[in-house]
Amino acid sequence: MGKTVIVVEHKAKYFLDLASEVVVLEGKGRAREFRELDEYDAVSRELDSLGVDASHVVSKRKDRNKKGWKVLEVKNLSCWYGNRDEEPLFEDVELELESGEIVALVGPNGSGKTTLLKAIAGIHKKCNGEVKISDENRKKPFYVPQVPEYLFIKNTLEEEILSLSKKTGKRIEKITEMLEFYEHRKSSSPYTLSLGQRRWLSAVIAWSYNPPLMLFDEPTVGLDKLMLSELFRRIEILKKEGASILISTHDPRVLAEVAERAYVLENRKLKECDPDEKGLELEEIAYGRL
Repeated sequence: MGKTVIVVEHKAKYFLDLASEVVVLEGKGRAREFRELDEYDAVSRELDSLGVDASHVVSKRKDRNKKGWKVLEVKNLSCWYGNRDEEPLFEDVELELESGEIVALVGPNGSGKTTLLKAIAGIHKKCNGEVKISDENRKKPFYVPQVPEYLFIKNTLEEEILSLSKKTGKRIEKITEMLEFYEHRKSSSPYTLSLGQRRWLSAVIAWSYNPPLMLFDEPTVGLDKLMLSELFRRIEILKKEGASILISTHDPRVLAEVAERAYVLENRKLKECDPDEKGLELEEIAYGRL
């Protein structure tokens, strides 16, 4: 149709076969252009060196043999959006998590992944069935929503962190060391941060509460490659400390790199699947091969 299309994206690999050129913004007014995209492998390697995700997903070996105590047990759970005489969004869901376990939840848009997380967190009430959460300190699970702004309550980032420190008992320095943009943006409203920064701040808020169970809804959206690597690193630390993490995602990298187990929610039913196989399947879909 003769239109020019500009795509702003951290996962450039899915667009390299469509693009006629790639421009990488390096900060401080610098930009680098790539116009010869026929040499896919060479361009991918150079983009990766600049912190742009241009590589294929590769499954990492994960230890799935450890058995901890059961943190979450969901039995025969059915949830509705509207009246209970209507068809449920999903029904008879069975799911469990052990301490120190990372589990992914995948499925099509609208299949009910967010509703399932909210039901586990006790936010969504139109449900039948049982959700049992075991924690000796009686701490509730922490739900991190798709929209990170829902967790912000103050007008500046500095006030946000001060409030978080008072509520959690965490030292301000311990919180801000996880926010590399803090000094530069502390006087700004948290609502004016970039999407990736807002997403990261919402994760830091969750970590500061030290909940036994964390429920992340699409936590990788908007994160650049370096921030994604840091997210995965911190998730692994939390796992070693005994935290359990359930991640709703469409991102193949979550399944391939950190998820030890995975569930797929589709056609109102939940079933367990292999995270590596599912991650590679999602990668193929993203490339338009399935």
